Amino acid sequence: MITQETLNELLEDAKHTIVFVVYMGMDIPYTLIDVTPPLPRKDFIHLHNVITDQLDEIHISDIGVITTYTKPDGTFNNDYVYELVDNIKTTVEDCINDENITADAAKITAVKLDEDVCDYDFDILRVFDFKYTMWQLCNPSEETMQGVRENYMNQIRKHRETAFVELDQLEEESKQNGATQEDLDDIDTIKQMFRDIPQDVDVSKYKTIPELYTFWPSLLLPKPRTLLTKSQVTMIKDNATLDSLPDDFERDLNDITDYRELMVLLSDLGNLDDYDPGHITMIQNRIRFLQNAQAFLIQS
Repeated sequence: MITQETLNELLEDAKHTIVFVVYMGMDIPYTLIDVTPPLPRKDFIHLHNVITDQLDEIHISDIGVITTYTKPDGTFNNDYVYELVDNIKTTVEDCINDENITADAAKITAVKLDEDVCDYDFDILRVFDFKYTMWQLCNPSEETMQGVRENYMNQIRKHRETAFVELDQLEEESKQNGATQEDLDDIDTIKQMFRDIPQDVDVSKYKTIPELYTFWPSLLLPKPRTLLTKSQVTMIKDNATLDSLPDDFERDLNDITDYRELMVLLSDLGNLDDYDPGHITMIQNRIRFLQNAQAFLIQS
């Protein structure tokens, strides 16, 4: 927990600049410029979240690293920090306005964005339309993999449609150039091979994303850019921490919609000697998800 002196410095600095505070695993820009917060409850403070444009109530035990940007002479570097925040806001708006991303998913995820997350986690989550957390992708349950495999097959079908368009164009050009019936039959045979791909493919045997991504129909090579890159697949593989977790635990966890209940549960588990670290991680991810969702629902 931060000291009272550090807390006082945070509150004073926030009156004059934007301060980045690591809160529940996220580096969030906060300020108190032109803000008069209400009297806080014991062990809580109020800070204005610049991204969501709302006042957050924060328990002081949840406050992590505090970053204040200053010039060499010790004064606040507001020009730099305002530009940094504007860039984050622009990325958030691009995310929310992306027609390929559902609005709710974009809003829930957007608050997590900073320069580092955008380069890595964000692009991975985008591939799956923000339906899963990074932990779920790295350590997928069978329920998660069912959705991932369905997503993968949809990508195969989508890429196949592009091939059909090219074959239709080839067929039309061949007719115009006086192609023989045998030539046209060959094109139709190739089309049928593409039609048969979904029936000939069984992706149910792949239990993780790295395993799934070893497969792609040879007729549809090269892979489309909408899929994960090799480095992203490697990142998922390297961050896998557990072989499996009970599906019922994940389902029960997703049934809880009040993050405060989960914080109590997290505190109770931390006092046990035989707690499962995998469960702790899942609870922490669920807490962050619910807090972000609540923030953007309020904003909307």
